[in-house]
Parts: sequence; structure tokens; C-alpha cells
Amino acid sequence: MDREHPAASRLVAAAAWCVLAVGAVAQLPALLGLVERGLGMVGASWDAPALWEPSGRWVPWLAAAAVVAALDRGLRRRWSPWLDD
Repeated sequence: MDREHPAASRLVAAAAWCVLAVGAVAQLPALLGLVERGLGMVGASWDAPALWEPSGRWVPWLAAAAVVAALDRGLRRRWSPWLDD
């Protein structure tokens, strides 16, 4: 696809990076909750800041978009210094 349709390929690549960014932001509350529980297990206390919690309605769509982005990345078979180092 990269050789035959370079503009479409760049558009799909940009969409894949957007999915990655949205997924990272959406999982930030879960990561902070994990850190809070881990610190509680060792006896330390830390209250994670109250952040926006992703609702269950759009999380499956984000997961599906992440699968499509991963497939796009895997099928390209191109080296990327951001992901492959």
C-alpha cells in the first residue's frame, strides 16, 4: 500500500499515531490507580489525583482502532526509530 497509495498510507499512519496517543491518555487513570495500589501494598500512601475515567461506551471502539493500527504497523514491515529501538 505504501508504494501504490502513498497518500492513503500516510493518512493511515497518522491515524495509527492518533490512536496510540488517545489510548495512552485514556489509560493514564488506570496507570495512576495501579501505582496507588502498588504503593499501598508496600505500606506507603499516596492519593492518585482524580482524573477523567473513560466510559465503557467508547473503550471497545478504541480497542478495535488499536488492533487496526497494530495490523497496519505490522503489515508495513518498515523500520521506525520510534518503535524499533
